[in-house]
Amino acid sequence: MKKFFTIAMKCLVVLSLGYLCFLPLVFNIVNLLNNCINIYDFGIYEQAIYEIAGGAGWNPYLTVRNIHIFNEHFDPVIFLAAPWALIFKYNPVCLVVFEWLWFAAIIVMIILISRKKNSFYETCFYIMLFCLSRAIISGLAYPIHPTTWAMLPLFLIILYLYGNGFWGVFLSCFAL
Repeated sequence: MKKFFTIAMKCLVVLSLGYLCFLPLVFNIVNLLNNCINIYDFGIYEQAIYEIAGGAGWNPYLTVRNIHIFNEHFDPVIFLAAPWALIFKYNPVCLVVFEWLWFAAIIVMIILISRKKNSFYETCFYIMLFCLSRAIISGLAYPIHPTTWAMLPLFLIILYLYGNGFWGVFLSCFAL
């Protein structure tokens, strides 16, 4: 009976964490489909990503702001979103999924790093600590903003600083 309770408890924790991890994705997709997203910034980055994917140049002109994107917002990570947008036929929901994948990548990193050293419940605690962080929740509630996509390199910088990995810090800083 004790073994059954332990397995049931672990299943409940995993289901709760799964729900917690998918919640930002579902929230942003529902908001996007119901036109509840700040279209100004979303439109700036969406147009820039679509222009780059369409071959309009490396620093596309944005009619929304009357600027070239990198003259005001220098976020080279949008070059990674351009092929993604091209593959998925310029669907705005796919950009929300692309942003969520950065969030999911950190959760996978937390699992891979902490499961070697920590117990199951400590790993779950670290995931919850990350998912319930006010900065992460605020960033994800403001979709399609490439500064939010810097979560993974920033996480890796902290990880490599903790482990005294010079080249890891250097490459993570370069990725920013």
